[in-house]
Amino acid sequence: LVGRGEAVDVRLPHPAISLVHVQLRHEDGALFAVDAGSTNGTLLDGTPLTPHCPAPLGSASRLTLGPFARSV
Repeated sequence: LVGRGEAVDVRLPHPAISLVHVQLRHEDGALFAVDAGSTNGTLLDGTPLTPHCPAPLGSASRLTLGPFARSV
């Protein structure tokens, strides 16, 4: 879990980040990002994720959460 709350694995202390913002899942050898219904949304390669719908991550995918961007 990624967010600004105490109960997440990766904390991003910024007001644009929800307490639990996004979940990263590893299933059947693939990695997925799931927006947790965040207030400001999550972008995958510049496209907004649909909340609560897993989106597959590729080897050069870029996630953007508020002012934070990271290639995965």
